[in-house]
Amino acid sequence: HNGIVLSCAYAPNAALVASASDDKTIKIWDAESGKRLQTLKGHNDRVYCVQFSADSSMLATASCDKTLKIWSTESGKKINTLRGHDSACFGLAWTSDMQRLASTSDDKTLKIWDWKNEKCLVTCQGHQGTVWSCNFGPGDNSVVSSSMDMTVKMWDSHSGKLIRTYKGHTAPVHHAIFARGGSRIISASRDATVKIWDTDGASVIATLSGHTNTVYHISVHNNLIISASSDATLKAWSLKA
Repeated sequence: HNGIVLSCAYAPNAALVASASDDKTIKIWDAESGKRLQTLKGHNDRVYCVQFSADSSMLATASCDKTLKIWSTESGKKINTLRGHDSACFGLAWTSDMQRLASTSDDKTLKIWDWKNEKCLVTCQGHQGTVWSCNFGPGDNSVVSSSMDMTVKMWDSHSGKLIRTYKGHTAPVHHAIFARGGSRIISASRDATVKIWDTDGASVIATLSGHTNTVYHISVHNNLIISASSDATLKAWSLKA
């Protein structure tokens, strides 16, 4: 890459890694050897996010050029371009059956797409600031989003209806994911905390304090939460709640 690397993703088949950069390109790498396999060109601005499909055959990319693109990981060829956001795109999530794609944007919306037909199925409106991340819940019937407006929201992924709003962070929320089979939501914020929420009750079960600066990303494996922060640390937490 000839610029800052803004995102990376590990393919479900464990054979590939993808990276996105402000040099407007995406690169696909052999996960074992580190050899570059493909350089994907087509975006007209920085590429902010990459996400592999469940079978690793496709890669979705989100760019500040207001578009999303779907690529073949084998050939490196562009399959589709999704247009509809009014500003930079930041977050992406596939459904487990790979039929739909969710995206977030600086235009304060979350969109759900029929990517094969390049059609926006629903637009989720309700956030009052940039929407950073999106992730589907078990069964793909709900999707969670995090926003600059300091909230996390859960939506019906078919109708686009707002189900619940989670309020408690005191600064923008950069990332939110489902955990514990969908019974918990975990969020990471610029307020330097990670919060664990009861999905149905929208109440804070635990606030994990220890970082000294923005927490940008979280990952969950079994009962372990990993958080990444601009304080130059990773922290591991126990998901007991």
